Amino acid sequence: MVAAIRRAGGEIYGVTSEPQTLASEAAASWGIEFPMIGDPHHEIADACRERGWLDLYVNAYGDPTNMLTRGTDAPVHPKGYFQPGVIALSRESRVLYRWRALPTRSNNGGATERPTPEDVWQGIERALARPDAPDAPLARCVSRS
Repeated sequence: MVAAIRRAGGEIYGVTSEPQTLASEAAASWGIEFPMIGDPHHEIADACRERGWLDLYVNAYGDPTNMLTRGTDAPVHPKGYFQPGVIALSRESRVLYRWRALPTRSNNGGATERPTPEDVWQGIERALARPDAPDAPLARCVSRS
């Protein structure tokens, strides 16, 4: 799918609330074929929210002293960590697809009810087929058995 997106003139980026060193390590370890960007200060996530593209859910630490008890090797999230999201934009900044995780009991804290790559691709194709359509609404996913 990454190759198809690139052939069409697009690009994929992964953004994480982890520091860049951990984002790069994960990309190498998992064999990810696109750039992973560390955003522990939420600059990219904040820009997406400010532009009205996607507002990610952030799990903030309730007690900053908790970070002291986790050890020096633990990841540091100075502004908390954000839950997963997906956004696809056209060159003109039209939102072709968007989804975000909202942790609830019914979705196991955000671990289920996520879109598959095929779900995302189909949503993008539908949006591209309607060039005059407004920005895509927030997609909803259901658990798959």
